[in-house]
Amino acid sequence: MLEEIRVENLAIADSLSVRFDRGFNVITGETGAGKSMIVGAVALLAGERASPEMVRSGCQHLNVEGVFSSNLSGANELLESMGSEPSQDELILRRQVYSDGRSRSFANGSLITVSGLKGIGGLLLDIHGQHEHQFLISKENHIYYLDEFGKLSEKQSAIPALRRTLSELIGKESEHIRRLSELADKRDYIAFQLGELESAGVKPGEEESLEEERKLLMNAGKLSSSLGLGYDLLYDDEHAVLGRISRVLRELDSLGAYMPRIKDQENALKEAEVLVQNAAGEISKLRQNIESNPERLEELEGRLHLLSRLKAKHKCSTAELLKKTEELKSELSMISGDDPEGDAIKKQIAAIRDELSKLSGYLKKKRVKAASQLEERMRDELSTLDMRTTRFSILIENIEDEESGIEIDGKKLRLWDSGVDRVEFLVSPNAGEELKPLSKIASGGEISRIMLALRSILRRDNEVETVIFDEIDSGIGGKAARTVGEKLRKLGEKMQVICITHLPIIASQATAHYLVEKKSDGKRTGIHVEKLSGEKRVGELARMLAGDRATGTTLKQAKELLAAQKG
Repeated sequence: MLEEIRVENLAIADSLSVRFDRGFNVITGETGAGKSMIVGAVALLAGERASPEMVRSGCQHLNVEGVFSSNLSGANELLESMGSEPSQDELILRRQVYSDGRSRSFANGSLITVSGLKGIGGLLLDIHGQHEHQFLISKENHIYYLDEFGKLSEKQSAIPALRRTLSELIGKESEHIRRLSELADKRDYIAFQLGELESAGVKPGEEESLEEERKLLMNAGKLSSSLGLGYDLLYDDEHAVLGRISRVLRELDSLGAYMPRIKDQENALKEAEVLVQNAAGEISKLRQNIESNPERLEELEGRLHLLSRLKAKHKCSTAELLKKTEELKSELSMISGDDPEGDAIKKQIAAIRDELSKLSGYLKKKRVKAASQLEERMRDELSTLDMRTTRFSILIENIEDEESGIEIDGKKLRLWDSGVDRVEFLVSPNAGEELKPLSKIASGGEISRIMLALRSILRRDNEVETVIFDEIDSGIGGKAARTVGEKLRKLGEKMQVICITHLPIIASQATAHYLVEKKSDGKRTGIHVEKLSGEKRVGELARMLAGDRATGTTLKQAKELLAAQKG
């Protein structure tokens, strides 16, 4: 449950702290006093979107901190999965929003992502804001209430990604078919190109090898002359290097008896003698292999010219000509009927369709069962909210779509991100009236009670301990308001309920009552929150009854309202 909320620099609130009780908590105050600001602060802890406009004028950032206790197991598991330390007795969530739009989130002092904060907040809080009346009226949203009740939301959430994948594959298949059509029109040209490349018989590294041989043949005379001169200077000339080294060695050999250290130089020269002999031998072999061959040079020139022409024609390198050959083979094969790429796409599409069919079929059956159960639960809940004659029904429809539908039970049905089902809530508020769409028949007060009934059922079926209602009493009064208050009080026996209300009959049934007021020192405006008891609570209820200032009559009525709850 939410033990305490602390706020700094949020809109006109410079600094405030509110400690909430277990059970049914109400927040009251004049219009514009800042009641919804408290709900907004809690929403920030639930990971809701933040805006720099929320930061109090003149401040660098706002800070919201919430202290939670009891039933923290789910939050702890999520914290551990994020690498953060789990909580023992309490969990402190904190959110900072900066005036430049940046935002930071913390759990027990450790930095976490906003998505992580949203995950934790979703386990601890359920916030029903003023906008949810419109959300309920829109029939497109009814399926999400049904899925929440039937615990189908996780299964349903897999469908959008599968639909996107299917759409991408269908687009890929269309592009492939278009390409096949273009290739079919160019069949003869593709066959000619392939024949030309296969006839050329290009080999890996061929061009480099040919260029090297061509250079040798073009410079055969110069190479032979230089190698011959090199051989003579090393070995065959009268003054050749090898002969001179031999002469030096003979001279040094006679000096060994007088100068022992000369041996090192003698050994070095012997090694040099061997190296020169080997070098001369290799040069001789290279010279013998060089010959002038005009016919071979002409053959090389022709082959290189062919490779150059093919490279220019296909706008690629010699190595890429080999790849081009394989591509043309594949294209010709595709045209001829052997289409492995197209077959692979078809298999992928079939697999995704099959997965979507199984998932949507599963959801379809589960929704029918869940709808029957929810209808029965809603009848019971609405009866407790003074709507005994109201009938509530859930319509589940499917649209057949032979062209692009998903096959389920022998029928092709249109698919949406929620599956193949279209769900709509129907109501008949009065006996004898036919069922009609919720948006066309329900009044504001009835919408509020239907929402409360739904929320009572949905909250009962999960582990969230704190539920917040921002003006659930919209459009109701009198007996209906009393029943709503009673419902909220009973709901507060099972969980923590925090409710903003303008109705004294609802506020009087709370176990804890908080008053929000604007305070100003003439320079800046702030917000003050006070937990009421005794005469102060009576005075606030009297003000709510009077609509302005309390009177003797409204003070008496306020006391009677509180006495009725104690009785």
